[in-house]
Amino acid sequence: MGSLLTSFMNRDYSPIGLDIGHDSMKMLQLRRRAGGWEVAAGGIHIFTDEARENPGTRWRQIDQGLRALLGGGGGRAGFRSRQIVVSLDYEQALVKNARLPKMPAEELGEAVRWEAADRFPFDVAGGQLRYLVAGDVRQGGEQRQEVLMFAVEDQTLRDMLRTLDEAKLHPVGLDAHPIALARAAGFFMPCDPDPDSVQALADIGSHSCQVLISRAGRVVFFKSVDIGSRDLTRAVIEKVGTSLEDTNALRLRLGRGGETQEANDESQVYRAVAAAMRPVADRLAQEITLCLRYYSVTFRGNRPECVYCVGGASHDQLLMKLLEESLSMKVAVCKPLASCNPPAEICQWGGGLDAGGPEWAVAFGCCLKPIVKDRQKVATVAAAEPEPVEAAATTTG
Repeated sequence: MGSLLTSFMNRDYSPIGLDIGHDSMKMLQLRRRAGGWEVAAGGIHIFTDEARENPGTRWRQIDQGLRALLGGGGGRAGFRSRQIVVSLDYEQALVKNARLPKMPAEELGEAVRWEAADRFPFDVAGGQLRYLVAGDVRQGGEQRQEVLMFAVEDQTLRDMLRTLDEAKLHPVGLDAHPIALARAAGFFMPCDPDPDSVQALADIGSHSCQVLISRAGRVVFFKSVDIGSRDLTRAVIEKVGTSLEDTNALRLRLGRGGETQEANDESQVYRAVAAAMRPVADRLAQEITLCLRYYSVTFRGNRPECVYCVGGASHDQLLMKLLEESLSMKVAVCKPLASCNPPAEICQWGGGLDAGGPEWAVAFGCCLKPIVKDRQKVATVAAAEPEPVEAAATTTG
């Protein structure tokens, strides 16, 4: 693995980062420049309704997306490498937490294997099982350790490897969503020199919201909440009576401009849309609040002062406003690509270049996987990498 990392650091291009979501897949590649990295290529492939609802057709759609994006590149110069780091969505790469007794590191992998056998809805022996220690906690009078476990089913791994092989891509890493997200956050979120600093990040997508809490750059909490942009759209359709297409256009227009819409006659529409979205935003805010409370009680840590947001739905300024009101704390949108000089065509969602591509956070984190691991050797604070359980698939690194 060390030689692989060295080879990446000697190259001008990162591996391709592939973020497979519920509604779409995103591919991104970075290019070295003086003082950092810039976007070399990127593209989005939207899945069909059939692929969204039927997981059996998902990999055919991914195969089509890979071929389309690799054929054109979608960016300035196209993708220059066939090495790729993949992050699967929350339905394919499951995350569970467990509290285990304190034990030597050499015994912990076996304890995780036994715990995972009961916690995941499939046989973890044939797929990939990884874990990281989030931190020490007290349960009753006993000192325990909170462990996050990541598992991918064997058939999912086989489908992924077959699809990548057919596209002539070479996987050099399989990233759990929270790890890719935390790694990216180390680059685009404000840097706090306090070693006990706590940051909360909400990745709001079409079907769900992934809540991540990190302390001093290490992942300590992760939860997937089944509330996303589609729930907001459905609420507006029911309240305002518009079609799906008109509702999407309406949310995009109002979400970009907030209360500063140019026409006064839109204010009534704005209020109606806000009223429709508020109950859903309140439910999402309540879930985020419960996550923050769990962290504070479990780890006895400080409550974050701000919830940072990424994901496609974070472009919606109206949603951000509603969340801030419901949470009674600051909500800020992160801009992963703001310093990476992205081409306009890959920032097509939301406010263009000024939006900074919040929907690209996970793909960005995948691109950084070998780069950040190398920087950790020089005491750069970054997301903790999960330790592989002995029986994990070695092909994914």
